Amino acid sequence: MRKRLFIKIIAFILINTFLLLDISWATGGEILSFESSDCLSPALQINSNLLTTSFSKLYHHELFPGVEFSPLFERLKKIELAIFDLDETLAISARYLSNPAMEGLKFLLKNKVHTAIITGAGIRAAEARVLNKLKKTLKAEGASWALDYLHIFTCLGNEGFKFKQDGERKQRFKFDLNKDLIDKVREIIDENGDSENIDYSVFGKKGSTGETLVVRVVFDQTQKNKIQKMHKVAEKIRKEFRRQNINLNILESASRAIEITVNGKEYAVGFLMDELSIDAERILIVGDSFGPIGADRSMRFERTLNSLFFNVGPEIKEAELNAGIFTTSFKGPDAAEGILELLRQAKDDVNAKQSLKNKADQENDNVRALKVMGQKRDAITQLLGNLDVSRLKQDILVQLELVGQAI
Repeated sequence: MRKRLFIKIIAFILINTFLLLDISWATGGEILSFESSDCLSPALQINSNLLTTSFSKLYHHELFPGVEFSPLFERLKKIELAIFDLDETLAISARYLSNPAMEGLKFLLKNKVHTAIITGAGIRAAEARVLNKLKKTLKAEGASWALDYLHIFTCLGNEGFKFKQDGERKQRFKFDLNKDLIDKVREIIDENGDSENIDYSVFGKKGSTGETLVVRVVFDQTQKNKIQKMHKVAEKIRKEFRRQNINLNILESASRAIEITVNGKEYAVGFLMDELSIDAERILIVGDSFGPIGADRSMRFERTLNSLFFNVGPEIKEAELNAGIFTTSFKGPDAAEGILELLRQAKDDVNAKQSLKNKADQENDNVRALKVMGQKRDAITQLLGNLDVSRLKQDILVQLELVGQAI
């Protein structure tokens, strides 16, 4: 899929490059290499805009075949908060972000789009895989201020962080499991896990200060009917939690583990909506597990139903759960990179139009200023024209005579 898209892009660029050269030749103009396209002649500017729009449509068509381009592109222009899962969304599990993904995040931050990563990983892993490189490249570009727009939530959204310009993290909230509760949870897991005759291991995920934020049950990947047995164990644990009034969140993640926490990812999303005062319509959420028991499903709740959702994971079989979610044609980090690129193009379009508006406003201001200066000049000319020079000369002589008498 990526190879086919790459070939299409190369062909598209070549065709439009020759078209630009043809127009330049026909109009006797030059194509100069500047960062801004404002230097292009009107004919070239028009074709440049057409090229950008067509390029966006190409990306859109590959990501979302059959989905109308314009309404989705217009929604992307209005995004003020972009939320991403990490593993199997922005990056392959436990690996670093690719350069395109890193550049996409950096673009959002430098354009003052609040950007959040909500992951099951801990903060040290998230810093190593995301923050450290972002911090370094932003500093090199003199844009360390952009870290003000970065938000990272770890352990499935149970610990939240903001960052200073030097990359130092500041904890915003934390929900940990106390020892007595962990012991009780472990007892329930053992009772119900052993009954399904499946091998598993239990361990805790630690927060930044050492407390347990997640109890994770990992199942043997080689066992027959693993997924079905894991689901049965999860359902039995849920039933026992209800019986004992234990109000904890149970997730079945990546078809290999059960994770037990105080909150799901929805808490982090709601926290950001409240703190930033951003409406659901201006929020984009990208994940790979929006199925009925997926970790990203919790981010779609009553307050976010009008947000823009992209699923870069498996197709969602349940029609009612699929409503309101755009599923990409290719999956994982490749799809996330495509979404970041489409979002960049949407924001570039907004920036270009704002630049043209600012330029027009400046020209109007200049015209108004020249008009005022002309009016003042006319008034001064009229004043000088009405001035009685002989009377002025007589007044000066009188004043000089008075000065002489005083001396």
